[in-house]
Amino acid sequence: MSPLCPLCNRYHAVNTPCTGFPRSDVCTVHDRQINDESKYLIPTFVNDTETAALRDSGCQTPVLVDVSLVNQEQIIPRKSVKLCGAFDSKFREFPVATITLKCPRIGIHENMVVQAVVVTLNGNANCIIGNQIFSNFDFLTDIFSTRHCDYDVAEQTPTRSEGAGVIAQ
Repeated sequence: MSPLCPLCNRYHAVNTPCTGFPRSDVCTVHDRQINDESKYLIPTFVNDTETAALRDSGCQTPVLVDVSLVNQEQIIPRKSVKLCGAFDSKFREFPVATITLKCPRIGIHENMVVQAVVVTLNGNANCIIGNQIFSNFDFLTDIFSTRHCDYDVAEQTPTRSEGAGVIAQ
C-alpha cells in the first residue's frame, strides 16, 4: 500500500503527482489540521521518494531527513553532528548520510547529492530544509525574502500611529 500523502491526506502511488487538494468528503478535525499545515509544506523528493519538506529559518543545518527515508548504507561512518533543538536543554548526537534531494520549489530540479542529518521527525514533514543549504549552494532560491537592515532597529521602531502592530492585508 502507498504511504499516506502529507499534502492531501490521501493514499496514492508515489509516482502519481499530488494535487495537494484536501479530500472532498467530510473531514475530521485532524484532517483539517493536516490540510491547514500542508500549505506550509514543500513537495520534495528524498532518495527518489516523494515527501514533504518544511523550510525552517531557525534551523542552522542544511537538511534534516527522517530516518525512514535513509538506507543504512547511506550513513557516513564515524560522521555525526550534535544538535540542540529549540526546546531541548542538551545536545544530542545524530548521524549524517549522503542522500539525493530534489526540490523544484527552491531550485533543485534534478537529484542533487547532499549530506543530511538523520533524525526522527514527527508530523507531516519528513524533511526540514535549513538555512545552511542556501549558503552552501548560492544558486538556490529561498522561499523567504530577506532584506539587509542598515539601521539600528531599536532607534527606528515605528510608533503605533506609524503602523506598528498593523498586519498588512
